[in-house]
Amino acid sequence: MLNAAGGNAGVMYLADGDALNAAAAFDRSGADVASTMQQVGSTQILPLVRSAADTIEPQGGALTLDDLHAAQFAPLKMVAPCYAVTIPLSTRQHELQGVVLVLRDTPMEPAQLGFVSTLANLCAGALEVRELTDAQRKLFDAFIRVMAGAIDAKSPHTGGHCGRVPELAKMLAKAACDATDGPYQSFQMSETQWEALHVAAWLHDCGKVTTPEYVIDKATKLEMLYNRIREIRLRFEVLKRDAEIAYLRALADGEDAEVARHQRDTELHGLDVDFAFVAGCNQAPSSWMPLRKSGCSASPRAHGRARWTTISASRRRNWPARRAARSPRCPRRSGCWLTSPNT
Repeated sequence: MLNAAGGNAGVMYLADGDALNAAAAFDRSGADVASTMQQVGSTQILPLVRSAADTIEPQGGALTLDDLHAAQFAPLKMVAPCYAVTIPLSTRQHELQGVVLVLRDTPMEPAQLGFVSTLANLCAGALEVRELTDAQRKLFDAFIRVMAGAIDAKSPHTGGHCGRVPELAKMLAKAACDATDGPYQSFQMSETQWEALHVAAWLHDCGKVTTPEYVIDKATKLEMLYNRIREIRLRFEVLKRDAEIAYLRALADGEDAEVARHQRDTELHGLDVDFAFVAGCNQAPSSWMPLRKSGCSASPRAHGRARWTTISASRRRNWPARRAARSPRCPRRSGCWLTSPNT
């Protein structure tokens, strides 16, 4: 734009609230002197710059040596007197984005000013797109953080898991990028890949938003809206009721009471063992899987304090008759019996 305006030097100011800060500056030789430009207050800024910012209209005029010193334009290496043109940068809503100051040795023609103003509008559009892109990125980042926070709030027992994963993922990725030897010595990530990792880490649990709470916070395998082990328990109670009915019918039919009682007790004990196994399977695997280590392939049926135990024939002969009758035999291994403190 400086070349199109025929300028010898120039400064681009960007608006930051009510302040105007020099974002770019080129001296008479074309060198970038933005880093040497001093930030001046609203009282020291060039009046033409302030006027263009207030009216959102191009302004022009002559500058004296005192004007150059007051605006602290020494790094621009301009010689007074000179001419200045200020062109505002504004959005389509006439919001100020900045001001372009062009310093020339001669006044600018109206036709050239119109052309430069058109270029300034294009620059303003590019700045607006950049600001909108940054705002959209910040909005999206805020959205994924809110979603992650909602997921953590939905499952408080995870203890801020969704907030820790992004930090740990970035630490691991940085360690891989910093590696100087090993399989990751040539591993590097671009800015786009870092942004993708950031988004993926924050959204890795987004599926929990639509997952029912009784699935996320499921305490047992049969739990849905409630723990359905109660239904299984009810069915076992019905079977135990049937065993009691069969026992009473046997007594009514004149069968031997001891035999009928023994048959009932055996059936009730078997139902209790089977339900204990089902109840154990309903819990976390760690509560019943260790029983597989007892050395018998049928050991998963044993639950709680019950154990499948290899017992010699001589030892079993010394068991009381009631205990021997209530101890089921392993169907897969000879000499293996289910024992518990109750048998």
